[in-house]
Amino acid sequence: MNLLEGRTIIVTGGGSGIGAGAAEVLAEKGAFVLIADYNPAAADEVSRRIVAAGGRSEAFHLDVCDAIRCATLFEDLHRRGVIADGLVNSAGITIRSAFADLELAAWRKVLDTNLTGTMIMAQQFVRHLGERPGAIVNIGSVMGLFAAPNLSPYIASKGAIGMFTRALATELAGGNIRVNAVNPGYIETEMTRIAFKVDRFAKAVLDRTPMRRFGRPRDIGNAIAFLVSDEAAFITGQVITVDGGMTAGDTTLASPSREELAEAGN
Repeated sequence: MNLLEGRTIIVTGGGSGIGAGAAEVLAEKGAFVLIADYNPAAADEVSRRIVAAGGRSEAFHLDVCDAIRCATLFEDLHRRGVIADGLVNSAGITIRSAFADLELAAWRKVLDTNLTGTMIMAQQFVRHLGERPGAIVNIGSVMGLFAAPNLSPYIASKGAIGMFTRALATELAGGNIRVNAVNPGYIETEMTRIAFKVDRFAKAVLDRTPMRRFGRPRDIGNAIAFLVSDEAAFITGQVITVDGGMTAGDTTLASPSREELAEAGN
């Protein structure tokens, strides 16, 4: 039996990037995957790929910032007798701006999508479950653990995801709903591919990553699949970082060797 056989899992932001990779992995492991994305054509394309590969999937147009539309999605599923027992909150955006030039509308757009959208979907999911058990996986970022210039809204939103995850986990555990998060490192997606073409930036990322490669969406998808499965039945309130070792330490700060110290002392 596949790891996720019999499970129905909603993936927001499932039309591209990490969300799409996660959706494909979840389907391969037996889940019926409901792909919800702001871009309906992208959601349809991922869903078609899953079905063509022998999996089960449906696509939905969804703006996670629209609380009414999110509630309607779950109401429609309920009327059809479809009960989602897993939710992956992967919808997210970033806007690059120097802080002094950052517009309030941009700040709100990033926070609304990355954080408030996660809250709205989690709340609707919990109401949808009722007394049934379920699992939520929120997508954070290594940028919730350390900072970089020109990304203050994104960093603020992803830092908050970790504590929001822990808050939900402690509150919902009595109802047998587990809540965890995954912090991806630098993952090669449509959104990051252009940045990785900037040699200076790509080299800096790889120099700081002990495994010396960019992550792939499937790397994150495999972690998500484990967390929504019964194999993780006693895991809740955890934030798991999948980053090739980037946050374990800084390889660019390797201590001087004995020989180097001796030479420096001469």
